[in-house]
Amino acid sequence: MTDRRHRVALCNMMLAIFLGLKNTPLSPIAGRSYESLNVLHRWCGYTTILITVVHTAVYAAGLYATPYVHLMTTPGTIGADVAGIAMVLILLTANGWVRRRYYETFYLLHTILVVVILITGKSFRIPP
Repeated sequence: MTDRRHRVALCNMMLAIFLGLKNTPLSPIAGRSYESLNVLHRWCGYTTILITVVHTAVYAAGLYATPYVHLMTTPGTIGADVAGIAMVLILLTANGWVRRRYYETFYLLHTILVVVILITGKSFRIPP
């Protein structure tokens, strides 16, 4: 059976992006403001990062246990590694202290790193 954690992480990431929009269509439907929905965005992001770290650990352990270690240096795997590092950087800069004290820096890094994840994480794609 194949490892499907990357698909779960992709779906969670799309949900986190949807919940993080300032003018999300969910606000009028739920009757809540953007600020009250931001908690869902944060928890969805935390879950995405956790699933990605578990996926990376399982994938790496599986490859190191086989003669296919050379697959760790393919462009798709390197791109996924960059996306994973970007997710961890988002986690490190998303703590409350950094967010409150350096909001502009936090927001700029958040936006740039999400774009990096979407570009380099093409190994997250769902096949047809």
